[in-house]
Amino acid sequence: MATYTDGFLGPFKGKLGPAHGSSWKGKPVIKGAYKKRTLNITQKEKNNRIKFAKAHRWLQPITEFVRAGFQGYSPTTEGFNAAKSLLYHAFEGEGENLVVNPAYVLVSYGTMSLPEDISVMQLNDREVKFCWNPSNDGTGDQQDQVMVLAYNADKRKSSYQLTGDFRKTGETTLKLPLNKGDYHLYIAFVSPNRKSRSNSKYLGIITV
Repeated sequence: MATYTDGFLGPFKGKLGPAHGSSWKGKPVIKGAYKKRTLNITQKEKNNRIKFAKAHRWLQPITEFVRAGFQGYSPTTEGFNAAKSLLYHAFEGEGENLVVNPAYVLVSYGTMSLPEDISVMQLNDREVKFCWNPSNDGTGDQQDQVMVLAYNADKRKSSYQLTGDFRKTGETTLKLPLNKGDYHLYIAFVSPNRKSRSNSKYLGIITV
């Protein structure tokens, strides 16, 4: 795929000889014609396809969260695709035995700092409490809002807040799904104008 600057005829869409013209994120692009594969698929390609499929499946139930967490990741990649590209680093094992280690997953990415002394406690079977030091460390704003996520990847159930309590409050609570099981907990922060965010932090597992 290639991008191009408008020529004297302007951008084109559709097929022109061996090329296909279209647009992506507002930019005109050209793609070559599809060619039917004649070679056998290698084991490395099979492994990559397995990893791609498992990464997609793991992230799918929390699509809305990672879209917010990876907004503006780069000029050409953001949201779900950006989260999936980083999720590859969280895999352990080989081939069909590949599994995602949730402790290494990022569900938000950015340059904002996280508060110090982040902790979490289970209040009851249906609620958890996240706590942090609300003091301003120089790169955060007291009006930043917390993003929290509880995710059961096995049952594909989650609960989250995209714009929760302010950084200055030092705490927030999250209601859990009714489904029993182990939930992986994450926290991140987003700026008041939604243009900046922090990396997420993994906070461990609670059992419902």
